[in-house]
Amino acid sequence: MKLINQLLVAVQNVAAVEALALAGRAGMDLEMVMEIISASAGDSRTFQTAAVRLRERDFADGASVDILDKDSQLVESLAEELGAAVPMLLVARQMYQTARERGLGAMDMASLIKLFEGSWVLTG
Repeated sequence: MKLINQLLVAVQNVAAVEALALAGRAGMDLEMVMEIISASAGDSRTFQTAAVRLRERDFADGASVDILDKDSQLVESLAEELGAAVPMLLVARQMYQTARERGLGAMDMASLIKLFEGSWVLTG
């Protein structure tokens, strides 16, 4: 069950950070984005956590990129063993691997925002 949860967390975090990065590039006010999304179908605990960490620029603790990458690898192995497709996880895992390569491994998973801010997305 934990691996199923981690699949959701890994993918939802990447989607949340990507959405927040796009909103930022569009010049949207973060507080307004948080308010509107919190009352919309796109809301999730993962989105709320990422948004608060982004607002506070606090990536020091929490669920680390290293842990999400490790858990994503375990999910990928389980999927391979079962012959199940997990395409969204594979994309998310690329993001976590890139983040680790850029020195973000010990930081909270919301630190992936730095990949978008630095134009490092999937450049390996």
